[in-house]
Amino acid sequence: SFHFLMMLKIVFKLFLHSMLENNIDKVLNGRKGVRFFFPLCGKAVDMKWLNLYYSLTVL
Repeated sequence: SFHFLMMLKIVFKLFLHSMLENNIDKVLNGRKGVRFFFPLCGKAVDMKWLNLYYSLTVL
C-alpha cells in the first residue's frame, strides 16, 4: 500500500494538469463540497486527484 501511494503520487505529478494543481485553492476559495463537471476528454488523472486529495465530487 505504501508503494502504491508513492506510485500514485508520481503518476499525479507526471500527468496532472499543472494549471489545475496551481490554481485549485483559487477555484475552491475555501468552499467544501464543490462539484466539478468534466466532459469526457480523457482527464481521468485530474478527476482522481480532485477526489482523493480534496474529497470533491466529480461529475
